[in-house]
Amino acid sequence: MSQSDLKSASALRDDQWEKLEPLLLSKGRDFGSPERNNRLFIDALLWYLSVGCAWTDLPAKFGKWNTVFIRLKRWNESGYWRELVEDLRDDCELCALVQKIEDHCEHRKAMAKRMADRKMAREIYKSSHI
Repeated sequence: MSQSDLKSASALRDDQWEKLEPLLLSKGRDFGSPERNNRLFIDALLWYLSVGCAWTDLPAKFGKWNTVFIRLKRWNESGYWRELVEDLRDDCELCALVQKIEDHCEHRKAMAKRMADRKMAREIYKSSHI
């Protein structure tokens, strides 16, 4: 994938970033990551979601894939994405981008719950058939 493809697949426009940045800063929590990396972090998530690759395929320009993944997970666990979606209701296009991230997180959370439920059911089945 060329540099221009990376850019077009993931980057927020400057006008979108100008609207989103104050909301991120006003939340006052960044879970250990410097606020100056927020735009790169959001761009990394949008790239990941638009390309549909494995986390390990995240280009190095976005930083370490695991750092991006853990930060995404922490923001979701705290309800941060949901808050941003609510805050952006007046900007349909930007809200849709953040909603895409939040939907991905909720989908992953539901998948993890289903997997845990299946594991528990297997354990119960195994213990009842000993």
